[in-house]
Amino acid sequence: MGEGRSGELGFLTTNARKEEMCLLLREAMKCSRISIHKRFVSISMGSEKGKQRLQDELTNYCVINDAPKSAFGKVAHTQTYTLRVASEPGLACACARVSRPRCFAVSQARKTFTGKLSGHQDDTAVALQIALLSSRIFYQALLHST
Repeated sequence: MGEGRSGELGFLTTNARKEEMCLLLREAMKCSRISIHKRFVSISMGSEKGKQRLQDELTNYCVINDAPKSAFGKVAHTQTYTLRVASEPGLACACARVSRPRCFAVSQARKTFTGKLSGHQDDTAVALQIALLSSRIFYQALLHST
């Protein structure tokens, strides 16, 4: 599972990857495919405090849509024009539709995936997301290798 530039071990955490991890965790929680074991153990804190921290981090984890910070944050759109073309003066106009790409200053939202708002941590939530992602990648590689 080496995704680094020179094949180093680890995962690239691009925005697309963070979105994928967030959706994997959301789906797993929604379908009840993930739960806390009744004998949950935390080495650094007690079991109840560890469960509470995990719940807090998952509750605080969110997606923030930021508007572009500059005028260059434009989205290319295609605008359709209807042109009326007369073949000869005095004749009825024929209609032709022409599509031309145009740039409009429409906000292209940048998604940020974080739980670090108001001084909160998201390490446990991200570790859980990486565990789900690595499991999916492992089983996909296993399926494609046979």
